[in-house]
Amino acid sequence: AAAAARRGLRALVARSRKDVPEGEAASSLVDVAAVSALPRQDPKADVEVEISHSTLNYKDAMIVLGQKGVVRDFPITPGIDYAGVVARSSSPLWRE
Repeated sequence: AAAAARRGLRALVARSRKDVPEGEAASSLVDVAAVSALPRQDPKADVEVEISHSTLNYKDAMIVLGQKGVVRDFPITPGIDYAGVVARSSSPLWRE
């Protein structure tokens, strides 16, 4: 499909308030070439999902708004719930 041919993604990345200059947003949309370029990701991940839908839950909203006590380490990419299609994988069980 056309979506599978497209590469790169946009992610919401939240940073700690202590690492952000006053007046600057703690969260921002970031364009990256691959999931492995996101903070706290395993660059050896063996599955790439072409995400079509993602959600932000209550805790994600608290992180994005910079609420204290929700996250131990920053930066973080909220929104771990998603739906999509596996675009590629190194697993022998996966077939295109």
